[in-house]
Amino acid sequence: MRLDLYTLSAMSVVLLLAIAAVLGALALSNRRQRAMVASFSTGYAMLAGGFLGLAVRGLIPELFSIVLANALLGGGIVQFWRGARRMVGKPPRPAVEASLIGVLVLVFLYFTYLHPDLGVRVVTISTFVVITLWLAGFELWPAAKAGWGVERMLLGLCGFATLLFGLRMGLLLSRGAAPDLMHFSPMQAAAFVLLPMGNFIGLALGVVWYVLAAVSKELVEQRAALQAAKDEAERANQVKSRFLANMSHELRTPLNAIIGFSEIIKDSLMGPVKPIYADYARDIMNAGQHLLGIINHVLDISKIEAGKTDLRDEPIDLAMLVSESIAALRMAAAERRIDLIAEIPSGVPLIRGDRLRLRQVLINLVSNAVKFTESGRVTVAVAFDSAEGFRVTVADTGIGMSTDEIQRALEPFGQIDSAIAKQHAGTGLGLPLAKSLVALHGGRLDIASTKGVGTRMTVHLPAYRAIWLADEAAA
Repeated sequence: MRLDLYTLSAMSVVLLLAIAAVLGALALSNRRQRAMVASFSTGYAMLAGGFLGLAVRGLIPELFSIVLANALLGGGIVQFWRGARRMVGKPPRPAVEASLIGVLVLVFLYFTYLHPDLGVRVVTISTFVVITLWLAGFELWPAAKAGWGVERMLLGLCGFATLLFGLRMGLLLSRGAAPDLMHFSPMQAAAFVLLPMGNFIGLALGVVWYVLAAVSKELVEQRAALQAAKDEAERANQVKSRFLANMSHELRTPLNAIIGFSEIIKDSLMGPVKPIYADYARDIMNAGQHLLGIINHVLDISKIEAGKTDLRDEPIDLAMLVSESIAALRMAAAERRIDLIAEIPSGVPLIRGDRLRLRQVLINLVSNAVKFTESGRVTVAVAFDSAEGFRVTVADTGIGMSTDEIQRALEPFGQIDSAIAKQHAGTGLGLPLAKSLVALHGGRLDIASTKGVGTRMTVHLPAYRAIWLADEAAA
């Protein structure tokens, strides 16, 4: 049985181009290994070009079908050497590569035109492949010697290819003539095409294995680095929270004394004082109360971040809680000519939660709404749905915020940058604290706002916190 060159070449070209395409896609998807994989991909494409040139021998000039085809075959093997160097972290050697290809081209030009000899050409390309494979194996040897891995597999493939091409040269020299390239016997087809194709497939699998192993190692290292950074950040955050908690506690004692003594002076409890001193004492007391509010907020946020805030759940009537919160801010709203409205439908169940914390949330939200509304109204609405749970909405007709300003307002010490905002003293802790307290109850705080129209802040609390009077009676 004879196998024709065209069939074998067509199969080889298709297979090599497919491998080149796969490796090319792998190179594009992996930035760190791109240069190494691209070398092998280019090598397979050049091998495909060489096999294609050999297949059309007799149909096109010998310069292309012999000289250029074999130069492409040799160049493909040189690209494998380049890939092996990149695999072990070495740069390519373009001068040596060009010299090897140049010598190969000169030899083929001589034995194609000046002294045509097919046998010498076959021995030449086989010798060239063996030399280049030995160069690649030399690069891989130190890594392969260290232990089993992809480098040892690739070194084995280089050894097998060396043995294969050496066998080809031995057969050729022993017979004294080259095989009929147009028709191969099964043994010749195996030696000249099939076994090299198997070797090339194994080499491609080794490259893919190497890249996947490198990617896996990078991912493990990145995961370890991220975990270490996360642990370090958490430690730093805990240290910061403990520091703030301790400092806040230490500052509150002298501040309470300052506020108390300034109030005594302001109210002339120890005897009459000059009016100007009473005004100064009032300013001192106001400043002290403002600073004490900041410290309390910082302390609350620090406790929440440190995980030291425990909820004291109890049944709460939301209607009563909203009324109490609004009552505390009615005077401030009246001074700004703002209507403070409560919309509480009947049939809303009791909610299980920390009364003090939820009241703090409502006061912070309503206070913000009043502060940043020049005129108009602030509406506090309560709703309940068995699927979505409780919703407490604080809507105003104030200055509004952009999307970026909403994000900034939810960060600790973040304040929106507007002319109206600058007119009011603020710490930038009210909304972040409210958000954290709501999260402690298993809920979330949503903010929707439009510049110049107003802001709607909605507290969502889960339905499992609902307490129906019938359930309470049964309990």
